[in-house]
Amino acid sequence: MKKNLLLIITLCIVSSSYAQDTFKKEEILKNLMLANAYFMDKWPDTGKTIITNKERPSNIWTRGVYYEGLMALHEIYPKESYYQYALDWANSHKWGFNGGNTTRNADNYCAAQTYIDLYNLEPEASKLKNTRSCMQMLN
Repeated sequence: MKKNLLLIITLCIVSSSYAQDTFKKEEILKNLMLANAYFMDKWPDTGKTIITNKERPSNIWTRGVYYEGLMALHEIYPKESYYQYALDWANSHKWGFNGGNTTRNADNYCAAQTYIDLYNLEPEASKLKNTRSCMQMLN
């Protein structure tokens, strides 16, 4: 038993000394920018509906997740085109939600994350009017 424990501890120590090299920030940023460029080029119209098994608005939760990631990229690598693309998306949906301001589906609130990020960069009360309306409806 003691030999097994000693062997496990030794293996842990040795394996930690051969751990992977840390990630290269420049390489990660390059790949993030490449993936984002692909998305922005493929879908230049931020308000265009999405066709899956049916036609859907572009402010569904899956797009909301993308735009939240875009805002995170903009935070670490500020670029006007990133900001403008997210702003165009918010404006195309009048800063509102799939399902309107009375939806209780949490998926529909995903867009609010990006709306709040955009608001924080350029505060204007009208930007969060729909977000506030939805949140107050839940009280």
